[in-house]
Amino acid sequence: MKLGSNCLVCWSGFVVMIARRRVWVLTVRQRRWMVFEEFTAERARSVVQAAASVEAEGLSPSAEADVILERWARGEIGTAQMRELVRRLHGVE
Repeated sequence: MKLGSNCLVCWSGFVVMIARRRVWVLTVRQRRWMVFEEFTAERARSVVQAAASVEAEGLSPSAEADVILERWARGEIGTAQMRELVRRLHGVE
């Protein structure tokens, strides 16, 4: 079963990763944690870019919106829930 271009899962509960001429053997739990870390890092970068975009227009995000986006970046809430909370915050349906 393939997890990605450089990652294979073994039936014994370990993940074998091959990248840059190196091989790593991790538990499935370790690999899931790595994926989660990559996921939250990408979300955090998105939050920074969104804030910069808003500030480039001469505005600033509200403290309430910042809290919602930080929860989203940490993976506490999903994208649909984040959008719903921001829309509700600003009275948009």
